[in-house]
Amino acid sequence: MTKKNININADLDDVLDRVFAESARRAIAAPEVYRLTADNSRLLTQYVESALHDLRTRMGGYVTLWSFNPNSETRNVVIQLKLVHPASAGLDDIMRDALVELLAYYALMRFYGDDSTYYGTAWRKYRAQLMLVLARDQAALAQ
Repeated sequence: MTKKNININADLDDVLDRVFAESARRAIAAPEVYRLTADNSRLLTQYVESALHDLRTRMGGYVTLWSFNPNSETRNVVIQLKLVHPASAGLDDIMRDALVELLAYYALMRFYGDDSTYYGTAWRKYRAQLMLVLARDQAALAQ
C-alpha cells in the first residue's frame, strides 16, 4: 500500500539517548573530553530545537504539520509531510530513524564543535538523506 502523507514521529528521549551514548564512547576514547549526561538535557534540547528549525526551513513546502513539545512524554517531535507521489510503506520509519540521527549529530556538533569532530559531516549526511526523499518527489512532479 502506498500513501502520500508521511508522518515522522520521534521521541526526544531517543535523540538524547543517542547523544549520551556517542558522548560516552568519545569520552572513553579521549578521557579529557567532557561527557554529556542527563544533566545537560536542557542545553541539548535547545540544540535539537535549533536543528528542527533548520530542517523545517529546508522542508517548508512539504510540511503540513510540525510540532516540537519537549514536555510531552512521547512523540515530542512530529512532522507530517505531504508528497506529490505515493511513498512506499515504511518510508516514515526510515525517515524517523534518519531524523533521530540528524538531531543527535546536530546537538553533538553544536556541543563539541564542527571543526574538530566528524559530527557536522554526519549531521549533513542524515539531513541529505531526508532531503533526497523530497528531491525524489520533485522528480516525480516534473515527469
